Amino acid sequence: MRVTSTAYSSMRDLMTIVSGYSTMLENSVNAILSSANRENLPLLYPGPGELLDTTSTICSNF
Repeated sequence: MRVTSTAYSSMRDLMTIVSGYSTMLENSVNAILSSANRENLPLLYPGPGELLDTTSTICSNF
């Protein structure tokens, strides 16, 4: 995916508005890039409960 200058400008403006989220994202990215033991990072390898889809409204009995 190529980021155009307009999209980059919009992202930069959005990050300025929600600076708390951009700081958290930046910290997460830095943790991933600097980690020697990446398999222990929950952001990359969530536990089984994290992968559970709770957005579905369909109930099924198997």
